[in-house]
Amino acid sequence: MIPRNYLLPVITGRFEVQQSTASRVLKQFLDAQLELAGETRALASRIEIERAGKRSRTETGSLKAIDSLKKAFDSSLFALGKRYRSFADTVKSPAAFLLIYDNLEFGNDYAGQEKFITTAAARFPSSPSIRALREEVLAYIKVMKEEFQPGDLLPAITLPDKEGRDFSTGSLKGKYYLIDFWSTWCPQCLAYNRGKQALRKLFPAGQLGGVSVAIDEEKQDWENNIRQQPFDWIQLIDTQMWRGVAVRTLKFDSIPFNFLVDPQGRILQKGLPPDSLVSVVTRAITHGR
Repeated sequence: MIPRNYLLPVITGRFEVQQSTASRVLKQFLDAQLELAGETRALASRIEIERAGKRSRTETGSLKAIDSLKKAFDSSLFALGKRYRSFADTVKSPAAFLLIYDNLEFGNDYAGQEKFITTAAARFPSSPSIRALREEVLAYIKVMKEEFQPGDLLPAITLPDKEGRDFSTGSLKGKYYLIDFWSTWCPQCLAYNRGKQALRKLFPAGQLGGVSVAIDEEKQDWENNIRQQPFDWIQLIDTQMWRGVAVRTLKFDSIPFNFLVDPQGRILQKGLPPDSLVSVVTRAITHGR
């Protein structure tokens, strides 16, 4: 799964440092991260190209090439995350720390995240912004420790659709629905498009509701992307991303992610991988499980 902004070494805009040692250090770091992120994106694109080619051929060499590219992609992804963590852990400027923090990834290591932010607050005792961030992170961890499980009722969320109208997932109660979370900056999310297209061909909207929620602040990129998607799916966007209603209400911490929900609004499955999406949803609808 892709965590947060792993390919977006960008500044949040909440803080700014100019004409200082901190700003020069930050720029040098972000320039290096942008270069590494570009290499990571290129690897993701090559994987997709190889996968597309593999569907029309069965050579062993193709499988080996994909496996090699995936290892290189995972290694590059790990290096990006490690560099973010190291920078945030050693930078002397509280403003620079705050600019970088949103790019850090802890997954479900909530104990590690709590220790990290508590240590940071101790490093910058005179920064009210970092103290406020610590309180926000601790509140987030408390929410995420209570993640939903199969059998739980999934709360409804309301977000704008592609026409700008508010849509509530509560309106889908009474039928099965799949809700998935993705972003335009998440190459692994694209692997689900084929399964969603197949599901729409198998089950009309009256039988299976389909909702895709973009965790994305780039609304124009989102609009351009969904125009090209070859399936009829409800498209919503949460521009607040990891501080938005989708994440905070439904308690997931990485993408791609999804929930399969029954007509009573209870979770049947969560975190379905792309290669089993069609079979699991089909079994649920045809056999009620």
